[in-house]
Amino acid sequence: MKKILFPTDFSEVAANAFIHALEFAKIVHGEI
Repeated sequence: MKKILFPTDFSEVAANAFIHALEFAKIVHGEI
């Protein structure tokens, strides 16, 4: 997996999910 698409509605919940997406991207050596 190279690229991760992260849809957002710019809410606080989405901001928290983005943090997890960043961590996931680090683990799989992908980019968002």
